[in-house]
Amino acid sequence: SSSSSSSLKRKHSVSEAFEHTMPCSICSSLRVLVAEDNLFNRKILAAQLTKLGVQFDMVVNGLDAVKAVEASITTQSPYSLILMDVQMPVMDGYTASSHIRALLPNRVIIIAITANALPGDMDNCLLSGMDDYLPKPIRLPELAVLFHKWSNKLSSPT
Repeated sequence: SSSSSSSLKRKHSVSEAFEHTMPCSICSSLRVLVAEDNLFNRKILAAQLTKLGVQFDMVVNGLDAVKAVEASITTQSPYSLILMDVQMPVMDGYTASSHIRALLPNRVIIIAITANALPGDMDNCLLSGMDDYLPKPIRLPELAVLFHKWSNKLSSPT
């Protein structure tokens, strides 16, 4: 019975944090890049980010993500956070994250989004330069909690 009460507490804390972040006070100041090859997942993320009031751009592979980050440096309109799918064509999320880290060391938060929830996946994400990990399917409360979790780093100028 202790496991059921701890899962209830977790659900309660997620919904509680969700209530505190809606409307997401930091979200309107965010500029997010989404790198996701699956059209269905892109549509869901677009709806969720729009609901949170987040400005975002979308790309369909890791190479386009690197190019978008390069362009954001040139135009001096950097991304606050990148939601990076791990498995994509052309260039995967691990490789793209390594390239982005070389361009912007510690200046952008990279969150892995993946259907793979195996024990070693989180380690692989962190080793490639990602900061956090969000398993699919992504739900709006979890996304809001994620922005809330990183809000101190997101709001501090670097």
